Amino acid sequence: MCAQWSAPWGGTVIGDAGPYSDADWSDVWKKLFTRNRTIQGVLQDYANELEVTSPGALQVEVDTGAAIVDGKFYETDAVVPLAVVAPGAGDQYYTVMLQKNWIGANAQTVRVALYGPVVPPPAAPLYGATQVDGTIWEIPLATVRVHHDNTTVVTDTRAFAKYSDAYPVAGRQGSTTGNTYWGTAGVNNSVPSGNIIKQIGCRNVAIGNGDDSGSAIVTFPIPFSTEPFVIGNTRGTGVMSAAVKCHPNPEFVLAGGVTMEAWAGRLEGSAGAQNVVINWIAIGPKA
Repeated sequence: MCAQWSAPWGGTVIGDAGPYSDADWSDVWKKLFTRNRTIQGVLQDYANELEVTSPGALQVEVDTGAAIVDGKFYETDAVVPLAVVAPGAGDQYYTVMLQKNWIGANAQTVRVALYGPVVPPPAAPLYGATQVDGTIWEIPLATVRVHHDNTTVVTDTRAFAKYSDAYPVAGRQGSTTGNTYWGTAGVNNSVPSGNIIKQIGCRNVAIGNGDDSGSAIVTFPIPFSTEPFVIGNTRGTGVMSAAVKCHPNPEFVLAGGVTMEAWAGRLEGSAGAQNVVINWIAIGPKA
């Protein structure tokens, strides 16, 4: 027989009425907001989304925002500063986590935690997070590389809560990890991190009378920070082929983000001017 449950209800006697424990509510929020509790949790479009930045040499800070960490709600309405130091030579690495803690001085809290320095850097997708039920459960926010000349570089590793359109891809395969060059082929598997978005659209491409093909430049409604993964097809008649493509070339990079070229080729033997409707979909890191 399947056990069924519902909440919340008033009182403590009738039906599925309480009392409800903190574990009950954690389970509800965990199921509502995360597909993968090992990495997901940051709430998109609230405050500054707990973005980790480096405003200057040897400076790291976590901006305002909120998250669900393994079913517990966390919020900071002020920037959280973190201290890093330069190594004597080469590079050292830190990780920034949100830590849900059951034990010690920080028991029954969720707080920002900084680990490091270490060499080599911790591996994706957990970046060294500790995840033990009833003890400590962490989700990664960023990694930080500190050079001996004080240069401080932050790499975003946030995975947003599942209600968000910023996490439409559960896994990605390519020759690189992270968000760089989504169109690069390869066999390395990774979990996309950061603010990943999916956009779709339609664009008219004109093929002039006497021309074999035509093209149009698409500026994405929401800018991407680098070349996204794109797919396109056509609904036109009398068209030999259609394609959409992004390039790292300068003509496809604007101040507001990457652009895309939509292209259509004429079917052999067809004549006259025509307009081709190209449908496209693009997935990649938000600028």
